[in-house]
Amino acid sequence: MFNSKTVLFYALIALYLKGSQARSHDSPSSVCLLEDAPIQCGEFVLANLTPLFQHIKDLQHFNSSHVIQAKLARLEVQQSALKQSFEGSLEWMKNHQSDSQETLQETVATRLDRIEGLLEKLAGKLGAT
Repeated sequence: MFNSKTVLFYALIALYLKGSQARSHDSPSSVCLLEDAPIQCGEFVLANLTPLFQHIKDLQHFNSSHVIQAKLARLEVQQSALKQSFEGSLEWMKNHQSDSQETLQETVATRLDRIEGLLEKLAGKLGAT
């Protein structure tokens, strides 16, 4: 029993003196030095980010379509309101035009009667003289 404890003790001391099998991060041989990032990492980064870029593109397309549909709906509402306004204005103008024509016809008829009356008086005065 004593012998196995001694062997174990010396084995641990030997391992401690030898050091760890893993290399330290301080030594340059264990660090991958990045000398030219676009060449060394470009394809890897691009391959990993491509799904993210596609997702962003899809979201922009969806949002763009959604925004366009909302604007189109607002324009249709505005167009409908303008159409109703123009139809109302047109109807008012038609009614006003017929009223104006009737008033104009009455005015012309009144003035024509007055002119005829004046002409008769003038003809009567000329015939009397």
